[in-house]
Amino acid sequence: MDKAEKIMADEPNQATLEEFFTGIASCEYYDGSCYRLYLDTDDDSLSIDRQASSNNWLQRDDGSLIEIDRVSGCCDTPEDERYVAGCDLCDYGYTEWLEQIAKKIEEFATCPA
Repeated sequence: MDKAEKIMADEPNQATLEEFFTGIASCEYYDGSCYRLYLDTDDDSLSIDRQASSNNWLQRDDGSLIEIDRVSGCCDTPEDERYVAGCDLCDYGYTEWLEQIAKKIEEFATCPA
């Protein structure tokens, strides 16, 4: 199991990934704010942060907090095409999105500090 698989297999991280993608697929995250998914390389945890502007973000001087994904702006997706609870997230591209996230995590995991 590679580093990304280990991080993404962690139950709290799985919940964070699902929460973040649900916000994207349901268009809840397209409210004019900026939502970011971060990897904390100190403990391999994932977290979500919301800022009023895409000009604000979290960072650490030692570089141990890495932005993995972000979503901002507004959405014009019709209501009937948005994710709602009870639907299968995979129908909205969840599996493909997880593959992209795994590649990003692996990229940062193999970079020298």
